[in-house]
Amino acid sequence: MKKSIPSSITVEEAVARLINLDYIPTGFTLDEMTSAFLEEAEVEYHNACLDRSAAGHLDALKNRVDVCRARHYLGQRLHDALIQELKKTIDSPIELANDSGITTRLKLDSVLDWASDRFGLHFAERSTLCADIRGLNGSSGINAHWEQVTVKVYADFKLGFKLEGGRYKISAFQDVGLMGSRKNTPNALGVLLIGLAQGKKFPGGSTLEAKHKTAISKLRRCLEQLTGLAGEPFLPFNVAEGWKPRFTLIDDRRNAADRARKRAVHVPLDEARDFEIEDDEAQRFIDEHS
Repeated sequence: MKKSIPSSITVEEAVARLINLDYIPTGFTLDEMTSAFLEEAEVEYHNACLDRSAAGHLDALKNRVDVCRARHYLGQRLHDALIQELKKTIDSPIELANDSGITTRLKLDSVLDWASDRFGLHFAERSTLCADIRGLNGSSGINAHWEQVTVKVYADFKLGFKLEGGRYKISAFQDVGLMGSRKNTPNALGVLLIGLAQGKKFPGGSTLEAKHKTAISKLRRCLEQLTGLAGEPFLPFNVAEGWKPRFTLIDDRRNAADRARKRAVHVPLDEARDFEIEDDEAQRFIDEHS
């Protein structure tokens, strides 16, 4: 699947790329997302202080807060600077793109020149810019769409991915950032994916919090690693249904267990327990976010 490089970009897409934020869920703004990452970091640091965590752990969490705060403010200042630049009538390197309409679009090269000249900032890999610039607002930059994708969750923490009419490519949870540090149980993102595959609502309650926004943003990165697709893998958030995948997501673990039981005279206790643990963790994750 060949990626294409867009020739134009919106103000928000440009700023997001400059501060290395490659995904903004549909219906949310850049400022809301950087604020969510900052809030999540602040909450974790505050809770660690209340728990009287070790000094080294507190220092690491405080550094995370400082970095998230700096990125949040940097995004705001860069956005303001670019808006001010657009108000200039002369002596500005920024050029409007031919496809500008209701939403102002800028020529990509002119934005790159402006950011480099004014601030010494660059997009990642300027010469081979990833197509997910358009993906920031839900339009995939490669020759496939999320609606054409099927993802299966298999036993033993394996994933299958295929495009419409194709064959499944198998990956491991660990390959795409869905396993915990001990590498024997899925991390929170892996549990979230399992929960979504089971048809569970995320978040479970009616209140959307910062941790929910950051979780869906992190899960999107894992799905991009799995599939290579940019763009928006989730339908727009709504209170009634939460976030639902645009792609077909299937929990195939129980089918694998049933097939194994039919082939075997005896099923070891540990094998059955694995599935129970996975289901319990997925339910517990959803319950905690209700």
